Amino acid sequence: MMGFTVFLASMALALVVFALTAIYSAEILAAVLSRKTLFRNGAERPTAAILIPAHNEEKGLQAMLDGLRSSLCAGDRMVVIADNCTDATEAIARAAGAEVVVRNDDSRRGKGYALDAGVTYLKPDAPAVVVIVDADCRLEKGALDALVRSAAATGRPSQARYLMKAPVKRISLQVAEFAFLLKNHVRARGLNRLGAPCQLAGSGMAFPWAILCDADLAHGDLVEDLRLGLELAEAGKAPVFREDAIVLSAFPTSNAGAHSQRQRWVQGHMTMMVKALKMIPAALKRFDFASIAMALDVLIPPLSLLVGLQLLSLSVALVSGGLLATGWTPAILASLSLLLFFATTFAAWALYGRQALPTRSLIGVVPFVAARLLRYPLMLVASRQTEWKRADRS
Repeated sequence: MMGFTVFLASMALALVVFALTAIYSAEILAAVLSRKTLFRNGAERPTAAILIPAHNEEKGLQAMLDGLRSSLCAGDRMVVIADNCTDATEAIARAAGAEVVVRNDDSRRGKGYALDAGVTYLKPDAPAVVVIVDADCRLEKGALDALVRSAAATGRPSQARYLMKAPVKRISLQVAEFAFLLKNHVRARGLNRLGAPCQLAGSGMAFPWAILCDADLAHGDLVEDLRLGLELAEAGKAPVFREDAIVLSAFPTSNAGAHSQRQRWVQGHMTMMVKALKMIPAALKRFDFASIAMALDVLIPPLSLLVGLQLLSLSVALVSGGLLATGWTPAILASLSLLLFFATTFAAWALYGRQALPTRSLIGVVPFVAARLLRYPLMLVASRQTEWKRADRS
C-alpha cells in the first residue's frame, strides 16, 4: 500500500512538472521556429501621455526625460509622478519640461498607487493613449511611436520588448539578463506566434485610454503588471506583444539591490500563480483562449525553481522505482522534462542569448543555479515586501 501511495505521489509530481515544462518549451519553440513578423499599425498616430512613476529617481531621471523628449510628437505629454520622494526628483522633472504629480502618502505605498494618481491627473484632459515607462528605463528609437500606434490600432494594451541589461560582466547578472530575455522577449515572441497574448512587464506598456481609465490600479501588489494583465485578459482586452518596440533598463549591481529586487519578483510571482490557477476553470467554461494562455504562462515558475522541481521530481521517481519497485514511468517522465527543458533553453540561447550569456560564462551557470536553489526556501518565507522600494544601484 505504501509503495502504491508513493507511486501515485511520484507520478502526480512528474505530470505537473512535465506539463509546466511542456508549456515553457512550446513558447520557446514557437519563437525559435517561426520567423514571421506580426505587427499592426494604425494609419494615424494619436496623441499620447507618457506616465513615469518615480520614487527617488534623481540620479537617472534627467537622462531618461531628455531621451524621451526626442520621441515625442506634437500634443504628447510627459507626466512624472513623484511618489513619496525625499530627493530632487520633482525639481529635476519640472526643469526637464515634464508635468509633475506630487504624491505623499505613507499608508498607501506602491507603484500601483502612483499610477492611479497619474491616471486621475489625466482625466480632465484625457489622451488617446497612455504609455507607462519606469524612470530608470530608456526607449530605443521608434519604440514610443510603435507602442502608441499599436494600442490605437488594436484597441488593446501593447507591451514593448522590455529588457534589462547587466551593467558589469558578473555571472549572476549575466544569468539574470538571459532569464529576463527568455521571459520578456523569447517567450513573449513565442506566445505572439501562437496567437496568444503576452504578460505585461511593468514598463514599456501602452494602453488605450478607455481601458486604463477604469483599471484597478490603486493597490500595493509587488507585481502590479502581472495582475493587471490577467484582469484585462478576463475583460477581453489581453495585451499584445510589440517586439519592435525596445525598452531597456539595467540590473542593480549591488548584492543588496539585486537580492531585494529578486525577492520582490519571486514573492509577487508566487502570489500571481495562485490567482492564475483560480481563473482557469472560469476561462475554460467560456472558452476564453487568451485568459487560459496567460494563466498557463504565469504558472511557469522562475526558471531556477523550475529546474529545482524537475530535479526533485526525478529524485522522487528514482527512489520510488528503485527502492520500492513501483515502476519507472515517473522517472521516464521526469527525465523527459529535464531533456525538453535543456534542449529548448539551449536553442533559445543559441539564437537569442549569446550576447547576454557568452559561451565562456556557461561553465559558471550550474554552481550559480545550485546556489540560488539553496536560497529559494529562505526567499519564499522571508517577510513579504509591501512597499515600493527603489532598487539599490550603488
